[in-house]
Amino acid sequence: MVIVLEIARGLAALWVFLFHTKRYFSGVCEPLYQLASYGYMGVPMFFVISGFVITYSAESTLNAGKSPLGFLKRRFLRIYPVFWASVAVALLLPGVLEVVSAIKSGSFQAPENLLASYSPGEWVHFLLLTKVFYAEGGDLQAQFSAISAVYWSIAIEFQFYLVVCALMYTGRYFRPALTVLTLFAMVNLLYPLGVHQGLFLYYWPSFALGMLLAWLFKRGYVVRNLLAGKSLCVASSVGGVIVVWLASKNLSDEFGGLLFAGLFALLLWFIAPLEALLERVKQRRGSVSYWVLEGGVALGAMSYSVYLLHVNLFRLPAMFVRQVVDENTVIFGVLSIGGTLFLCYLFYLWVERPFMSQRYIRMQKQVLPAGRHHPRAGDDGLSRSESDHLP
Repeated sequence: MVIVLEIARGLAALWVFLFHTKRYFSGVCEPLYQLASYGYMGVPMFFVISGFVITYSAESTLNAGKSPLGFLKRRFLRIYPVFWASVAVALLLPGVLEVVSAIKSGSFQAPENLLASYSPGEWVHFLLLTKVFYAEGGDLQAQFSAISAVYWSIAIEFQFYLVVCALMYTGRYFRPALTVLTLFAMVNLLYPLGVHQGLFLYYWPSFALGMLLAWLFKRGYVVRNLLAGKSLCVASSVGGVIVVWLASKNLSDEFGGLLFAGLFALLLWFIAPLEALLERVKQRRGSVSYWVLEGGVALGAMSYSVYLLHVNLFRLPAMFVRQVVDENTVIFGVLSIGGTLFLCYLFYLWVERPFMSQRYIRMQKQVLPAGRHHPRAGDDGLSRSESDHLP
């Protein structure tokens, strides 16, 4: 279900983006402001999707008799170079903003030196994403906030990959080993064992939900086989539950993210049959639904770039939009977000995409551009090539 996952990934990135720009909608568009206020839930969405995708990738590596280190190398190249490039953008951006401001005002002021935010040793840990282990309490964001607070979740994500790589060496005991680890993580969640908050263990259950979803697909427990024509109705019901939960604030922060991750995984399972419908929409060139779908899939493809850059990059288009639109209008936020997404797309094309595997790029070309043939999905909702090379 490549298209469904791409759209879900894109929506998660956009939701996080809205969360960090929600103040621009306060008092001017309350429904959007309320929706944006829960944008931090985009992070558990990413963890679920990642668990799903990594399960296919890891088990494909094992089934092919390849080294787990090859799996880890691909994940490293997918995460770190693009992350480092985003840090470079963040460091250069204050200078760019001052130059643009000077062109208008005629006066140039020295930009903030973000390099001075950390010592050389701290920068090493920052760039290796190990700075989460220096967090006090559960405030992981504070370790990265001088540049971008969102980096904390990338640090957790790569810990997931390291753990999966290590457990791949158990061979045929890979799934049992993952199950034992998941049970241990749940025990730690219910009865804290004093493990450092910067360790992946606290977020593993959300990742494991994605793995469980992948195993259901692999076993053939797909919604169209079990619920027939009722799947969309049930999916709507699950979506309603999510909305009701978001409207309430009675759940503790400790379990709220995990509960949402569970509901999101359930929703993905129910809407998987939509893949066939979306593939048909892809064939309707020129229709409104076609272009909406193209935008959704493109957003999913560049979601990693959007996630890494939006906090800092938003300031650049906002500077231009502010010259023609009142900041206290909804159109200001919408145009600034649109401009940021355009810049993120350029970053995706020039920086992120070169680090994708060639097989994944070929698969993406089948899904993204107009008029290309789409591979027929198998019973598990993924073609073999797609399941092996999802990012």
